[in-house]
Amino acid sequence: MMSSPLDGAKKAVKEIKKFHRVLNHPSYVPEQCYRRNDVSFPMVSYVNTIVALFESKNYENIPTFIRRASAEIKVRSPKPNTECYRTVAIDYLCQVCFYLTHYTEVNNYSNIPENILNGGQKEAPVIE
Repeated sequence: MMSSPLDGAKKAVKEIKKFHRVLNHPSYVPEQCYRRNDVSFPMVSYVNTIVALFESKNYENIPTFIRRASAEIKVRSPKPNTECYRTVAIDYLCQVCFYLTHYTEVNNYSNIPENILNGGQKEAPVIE
């Protein structure tokens, strides 16, 4: 039996929702990241804006925040307290781009880095 595009979309959404749990889990978020003066605040805020837009099915605005989040990830030098989050966030951005390009009508992908836009499907880490 062949799988339908709907099956692929459901699988992609299921994985994205796993990422949502991981990206806000206390063991993954950088310490102090919710303080506005912390250097990781913009990165985490942009990623969480994508989470909110995705959950509300406001897909058209997601590429703007993918671009902003990926720019923040790129300009911030890796630090021990952010590296795990950064790695998961990059995979999340790839997974969201995969979903948008394959299962929605969104078409404004300008300025999204190629490694994110064409990163393909990713799996969220398992949390205990």
